[in-house]
Amino acid sequence: MERKKKKRVLIVVALLALLLSVPAWFAFRVGILPRIDHAESFHAPVFSPDGQDIYCLSRKAWGVSWGPGIEFFTPPASVIVLGDRFALQKTDRETGETRTIHEWSAAHPLQPVKTYRNYLFGIPEGELRWDGRTLHYKIGLDFLPNDPPGLSVKEWTKGSWNADSNRLVEQELWKSGYYQPNPWTEQILFGPLEVINYKNQALVLYDSAAGKRTALRFSGSAGPGLREELATFDLAVYAHREQLERSSTIRETYGSLVIRFRSQGLPEGEAMLRANDEMERLGYFPKSPKLLAARIDGIPQDVKVFEITSDEFRFGLFPDIEAAIAKPGTEVPFHGRYIRHRDFGTSDRLNEHLDSGNRSFIIKHNRALYRISIIK
Repeated sequence: MERKKKKRVLIVVALLALLLSVPAWFAFRVGILPRIDHAESFHAPVFSPDGQDIYCLSRKAWGVSWGPGIEFFTPPASVIVLGDRFALQKTDRETGETRTIHEWSAAHPLQPVKTYRNYLFGIPEGELRWDGRTLHYKIGLDFLPNDPPGLSVKEWTKGSWNADSNRLVEQELWKSGYYQPNPWTEQILFGPLEVINYKNQALVLYDSAAGKRTALRFSGSAGPGLREELATFDLAVYAHREQLERSSTIRETYGSLVIRFRSQGLPEGEAMLRANDEMERLGYFPKSPKLLAARIDGIPQDVKVFEITSDEFRFGLFPDIEAAIAKPGTEVPFHGRYIRHRDFGTSDRLNEHLDSGNRSFIIKHNRALYRISIIK
């Protein structure tokens, strides 16, 4: 009898524990109860100059948080950040062996900061860029609660690391500033391979031409679901090879055109303008509007006539029109809205005509008439 009683008590205790664990688990998940949170991520991976290694910035942050913090639906959560470290790391692409080159700590104030859980530890930014054997880095993070209302000012550490001396140089620690780091330079490419930072949680070597992928590293925050997802996800969404190679082609083509026109005796400014025109013809630059002038004998009906005096040309109010009527039949760049002058009203009338959507007009100058067409 005593044994049956004990068994019933144990069953009741187990049921109570189960019933209490469900709301406790729910309270923990939604942040009603304080909990320990952590974040790990990768940033700005690049190949080494010889392509053997992948260099990247990694980040680990942890702290105590409470409150729901679901963006758009609940008030923010509160978090006290207990630790936040960034590291410059090197991973051998053949063996996957990773070595930490240097670490930086971000000293968060030991006080609660209100934010949504998507941004619990702030959103870091980073950049790595090789210049010879020197690797330049930028790391940015908003971790000081002193920003003006509605404005986020990041703190930055930046400098360089020399691969030959294995030392940091020109190091600057956590100063407020505005930068636009570029995490996707041509240095994410090496031969047919591209290093892809998948959701900041996995580094992947991707051969888009062969359709091959090799997972190189996973962060501590990446669960098994991410590994399964990565096996089938279309990595073309994350790939930057096409745009980087196009940018490289545009830059090299433009530079060679400027050199070619300079070699023909043109001044640098005119050589650059000629190069711009050629880049438009080749389809690398978007076509800019042009003016085309044609000498005419009479004034057609329903076409607006504007008389431009020699003084207006002398003051530089219509340089594109002046160039067009000097070479009828030759397209010249259209400058857009014309400069106003207190002594002349032609600019205002011509601007009003163009603002109304008109793309042709008649210019009268020194008794000569020219039909001007704007060609896009």
